[in-house]
Amino acid sequence: MAGKKIGLAMLLILTALTLSGIAYSASIGVAPAYTGLQYEPGSEKTFEVRIYNSDGSGLNATLSLEGQLSQYFSLSQFRVEILPGERMKGVNVTARLPAGIAPGTYTTNIIAVSEGAGKGTVGAVASVSMQIYTAVLSDKYLSAFINVSADRSATITIRNIGLTSIDSSNISLEINEGQVVKFSAARDLGGLSPDEQKTVREKLSNLNGDYSAKIVLDYDGQERIVEKGITVGVKTITPEKIEIPSFKLGEINRLVLTLTSNWNTPTDVEPKVQVYSSNTLIAELAANNISIINSTKIDFFWDTKELPYGQYTIRAIALYEGERKEKDFYFSLSENRASIEESGARARRRMISSAIIISAILLAVFSARFIKKKFMKARLESLINGAVRYAEYRDVKKAAEAYTRIRQIYDTLSEQEKKKFYDKLMKVYNFIRNQKNKKIEF
Repeated sequence: MAGKKIGLAMLLILTALTLSGIAYSASIGVAPAYTGLQYEPGSEKTFEVRIYNSDGSGLNATLSLEGQLSQYFSLSQFRVEILPGERMKGVNVTARLPAGIAPGTYTTNIIAVSEGAGKGTVGAVASVSMQIYTAVLSDKYLSAFINVSADRSATITIRNIGLTSIDSSNISLEINEGQVVKFSAARDLGGLSPDEQKTVREKLSNLNGDYSAKIVLDYDGQERIVEKGITVGVKTITPEKIEIPSFKLGEINRLVLTLTSNWNTPTDVEPKVQVYSSNTLIAELAANNISIINSTKIDFFWDTKELPYGQYTIRAIALYEGERKEKDFYFSLSENRASIEESGARARRRMISSAIIISAILLAVFSARFIKKKFMKARLESLINGAVRYAEYRDVKKAAEAYTRIRQIYDTLSEQEKKKFYDKLMKVYNFIRNQKNKKIEF
């Protein structure tokens, strides 16, 4: 059993050292940027952290410990001097975890604060920290971590970090907004052997914002609760519409911009409105920054003195947390009226108009073809009847001319229509051919 515990601890530490790299702040660095240790209560662990001099100018660093188990950690030295040209120095960290600490996962920070010792860094203070995650083992212990992706998929990773197998387990998840439960789900996980990991995925389709996730693990008569703040979805502030309650040319007019937010907490927004004429900016309107949740209206004021009649583009802009969302509205000003509509409405109207025109053209084309076909069929019937009459009167020449015109029309028909007229065509042909008094060449 002891060999198994040591193996797990070494695997976790080596993985963390390989993946984490070095955390830097100004001229000082610390490695590993993250490490994890597993303990059995009453045991002792020692590992090395490295303080780096990233610019080679030399530095003095002061080290300190903070966190949930900081009283159980000690450093081989609390001050480190790195001379110019030296790259790094190592410091040993010893953890002495007493028996009796409740099983769980704890975080301890090693903070390094430097003051430059070489040229270019004199008086420059920088700090960097390293996090140590300590998992205190018991015979049976489940850990759980939740991660939410941009598409609102929540992934919960459950792992047996205890020393023995778990026979049965289940998990329940609650996503809370304050005291209100916005989502809940429960799953049966079954058994887990030591170091076995299982994954649960849930789709948080209707959520946008900052929430608290509560995970309850129930296994072999034990219960463990894990709580963590999560962010679901992508924050979006949208300019919805612009209204001009009462426009009067030549005066200062009020524009009302409506902004909407999909987020469940307030967001600071800088709103702007720009007015363009033929892609040339002619006015830029500003308002005070606001904090928005759900929806809000903002007033802007536009001086329209000497504004000529015509078409204008009014662009509504929302700036927030490094993002920019904008929407264009079209403003028409004539002698008798002023109107405003969003760009999408104009595009949709143009699309509908184009569709109506195209439909009318297609209808006209098909109607013309239908009328032409109907006329040609009637003409064909008339020629067939005429050819038969000429043959009966033994006017073979006119009968032959009628037959020639019949064949010309017949050749323009579709295969299906040809079948309908084939018998009549052959009847005319044979009727004329059987005339005995005159010979007709076809």
